Amino acid sequence: AIASGAAHTCGITHMGLLNCWGANEYGQLGNGNKTDRYDHTVIDSATSYRVVTTGWRHTCGITTSGKVKCWGSNEFGQLGDGTKVDQDKPVVIDSENLYQTVAAGSRHTCGITTSKRLKCWGRNTEGQLGDGTHLDKPIPITIDAQTDYQSVASGYFHVCGITTSKKLKCWGINDYGQLGDGTVVNKNSPIQIDAKFLYKTVAAGNFHTCGITTSGQIKCWGGNAYGQLGDQTIIEKKRPKKIDRGTTYQVVTAGYAQTCGITASRVLKCWGINEFGQLGDGTAMDKHTPIIVTNF
Repeated sequence: AIASGAAHTCGITHMGLLNCWGANEYGQLGNGNKTDRYDHTVIDSATSYRVVTTGWRHTCGITTSGKVKCWGSNEFGQLGDGTKVDQDKPVVIDSENLYQTVAAGSRHTCGITTSKRLKCWGRNTEGQLGDGTHLDKPIPITIDAQTDYQSVASGYFHVCGITTSKKLKCWGINDYGQLGDGTVVNKNSPIQIDAKFLYKTVAAGNFHTCGITTSGQIKCWGGNAYGQLGDQTIIEKKRPKKIDRGTTYQVVTAGYAQTCGITASRVLKCWGINEFGQLGDGTAMDKHTPIIVTNF
């Protein structure tokens, strides 16, 4: 597992060792200080990890025993420890519960417990916590309590999750249509999206979202200024739109304004902004449709 924040990166080795490197002004590396690291360093060395996620300047992980730990910037309570004090070492969050997954947004975090409960914490100005309010929460709070969730993805100020019945739900900021409900109106609680289809995975970028249906069809929606939706245009879409028709996808990931996916035939494709070569195709030209990067 590997995850990159605004200017730091963390990864987990095959032995479960957590390593982090990069910017560290808020303690987001978790090594007990706030000095930037230009090479990887082992974090919380006595603990084995299986999941890591990075926000703008904070990090969270799940240990092999299911405990959530968070560290780094905490100005909006995004660490979930009940304070707004930055932490430069991993701190156990919501100690009474075990987690199966966690996803950090820019300044908020959401996770799913082993009992399938969705919980979110941190900044909530745009309703991205999904609790029906716009108040920041410094501790994990249960969202959509009557629904079991299997996965969650956090974007810049929006969140999408997939229920155990494969329904896609989204909430938070919607200025570019990134929630996919056909509007640009923010939602402060989960609403079902693309109700005629079932989903197996979803990825949230800064201002766009992509998901894969249970049949393997990839769909994208939201901001599209750089072609990150992959529909051959730069026009935003307020509802999920099928892209790369005829190709079955297994994995999708969304960045600032770029998207990559892996097909069922193990081909990596990417599209969107490419100013710094982030699509990996050997050019610096944006791509408005999925292009083959390499085979896996």
